[in-house]
Amino acid sequence: MMKVTVLYTKESITIEILGHAGYTEACGHDLVCCGISAIAQAILHYLSSTTDLVRGSMVKKGLMQISLKHDDLTEYMTHMLICACHEIKKEYKEALKVEVIFDGD
Repeated sequence: MMKVTVLYTKESITIEILGHAGYTEACGHDLVCCGISAIAQAILHYLSSTTDLVRGSMVKKGLMQISLKHDDLTEYMTHMLICACHEIKKEYKEALKVEVIFDGD
C-alpha cells in the first residue's frame, strides 16, 4: 500500500509519500505509484525552479518527502495533489491511503 500524508502547520506544509501501491509487481508499471509520483515530482520541480518555497526534499525508492513554506501557492499545489490522490483512490481503493493533518500550533 502507498501512503500519502500531508501535514499543514502555520509555517510549513510537509508531504510524505511512502511505500508502493502494489497494484502490479513490475517495477515502473504501477499506475498508482506512477501517477502520484509524477504529480508530486512536478510540484517539487516547479516550486524549486520558480520559487524559494521549497525548504527541503528527499526522493528515493519508496519514499518522497517535500517540506514547503506555507503560503497560498503551496497550499494550492498540495490541495491539487490531495484531490488527485482521492480521484486515484476511487479506482484503486486497496492500493492507497491518504491522510491530511492540520496542526494549528
